[in-house]
Amino acid sequence: MVNEKLTGQRRKYSGGHNIVINLVFTFTALAVQSLSMAICVLIGLVDNSIVWSNVLYVKQQGKVKQVWRRNKQGKLYTEPWKTSLQKAINRRKHRLQLTVDPENLN
Repeated sequence: MVNEKLTGQRRKYSGGHNIVINLVFTFTALAVQSLSMAICVLIGLVDNSIVWSNVLYVKQQGKVKQVWRRNKQGKLYTEPWKTSLQKAINRRKHRLQLTVDPENLN
């Protein structure tokens, strides 16, 4: 690295000089990550709701039963899945209509 060359202390900060330290740090990081993933999976299996991106998903018998969002006033609300799905499909169709110009397809 440039800074190591300038100071005359090569490989002091890069860690390339001691493979054992690198292996210990790697093993420790993998062990911590595996343990935290296992804990998250267990919490997900036991709990009946999941909060993801500030949206509350309530599950029942392995399926999403309700989806709760917050409106502009901060109150929770939900709507039937057919209405929500129809809104998403309409938004998608509208985006596609705006991006595709039939005259420029040739």
